[in-house]
Amino acid sequence: MDAPEKDLATKTSDEAQAAPTTDATDELPEVPAYINQQRAENLRKHLSEQPVPPDKGLIYLASFPKSGNTWTRLFLFALFNPLVRQDSNFNLSDIAGRAGQMDVTFQLFERILGKPHYEISDIEVAQTMPMAQKLLALQQEKKVFVKTHLCNGAWHGTRTIGLDTFRSAVYIVRNPLDVTPSFASHMNTDIAGAIQGMANSTHFIGGRQKKFNLEAAIKAEKDKRPELSDEEAKDKALAPGQIPQLMGSWSEHVASWTAAADPRVIYMRYEDMKHTPADTFFRTTQHLGLPFSQDDVIAAEEAVKFDKIQAKEKKDGFKEKMGGEAFFRKGKTGSWKDELTDQQVRQVIINHHHQMRRFDYIPEEYKDLDEKLLKNQKQFAMGGVVGVGRKLSYSDKLRIKREMKKKKKLQG
Repeated sequence: MDAPEKDLATKTSDEAQAAPTTDATDELPEVPAYINQQRAENLRKHLSEQPVPPDKGLIYLASFPKSGNTWTRLFLFALFNPLVRQDSNFNLSDIAGRAGQMDVTFQLFERILGKPHYEISDIEVAQTMPMAQKLLALQQEKKVFVKTHLCNGAWHGTRTIGLDTFRSAVYIVRNPLDVTPSFASHMNTDIAGAIQGMANSTHFIGGRQKKFNLEAAIKAEKDKRPELSDEEAKDKALAPGQIPQLMGSWSEHVASWTAAADPRVIYMRYEDMKHTPADTFFRTTQHLGLPFSQDDVIAAEEAVKFDKIQAKEKKDGFKEKMGGEAFFRKGKTGSWKDELTDQQVRQVIINHHHQMRRFDYIPEEYKDLDEKLLKNQKQFAMGGVVGVGRKLSYSDKLRIKREMKKKKKLQG
């Protein structure tokens, strides 16, 4: 590598090696038939030998949470499905679930490792991640959209995003001043908690206890949703759910996907999606090589306008909502002015000013703070980009060029 990748996780070696166990084995259900050690061994062998053909691969829709990822997926679904554009009576949860794959489901890891999720350690998750992504790519007929909140870096010495399955990516970025109150609502915390979480280099979502304990897991489910019965809470506790996902801080997440020049990656600012949606989405469809006209893009964007999907959630609910009153909360730009104090705004800028400057997110009235921070920390700035980015080696860059040439040749 040109420079060593920083492993954003700071778990101790004891924690990393400790496999989850349970104190309530007699209460655990029978292991599902799809989890089989012999089949898992054969699958791992197949995945290690089988390359991903040039006409397949994963198209990542990547973002820090509450930045517009779900809205982008809904737009793409409407783009590919004219009936959604023609009939406004669609089910929001249904099309969100069908609008792209998820790279965080434990079922993938259970199949590959041949054991149930509560026996899989975090280090096994990290080391299996590129193989799980390859399985996603190979089992599809063509390229597939994959939603991810993963930081594009390294965890326990393994890439979070495998190079051999990664074909292209859309990174959605939003002003962290607006992300903060929305993230607080989503995570059932206050503004101070959100600011702290967004500045945490070891920030995970989908986390879990080091050792699986059924009683504690049931209690955690009931704490999240008091309306659940004991049996419903138990079912949820034993469901595979989502793997732990390393995000890092907001700045590290943004830098990991956008700091290094990479022809496969395009970014969309949430603010541009709101104010110039047709041009912004059309530019993205062109980057992805999608065969749609600007009229198609306009019709798809119109079908999933924020106020429409917001009204649908209010009427029918939305299965991806974790906390707060609504998943599609306000969807505005600049709402931070009414939701954050001056001190909170200053703290967000102090935490993230390098990346905020790159995307023109420093408010005019706080430019003096930015200049002061830049002057004080100039010796640490490298080309205006500070943060943990994904470092590509010379061989990585050559591989990307070869793959791009294969793609162009295949497309004629």
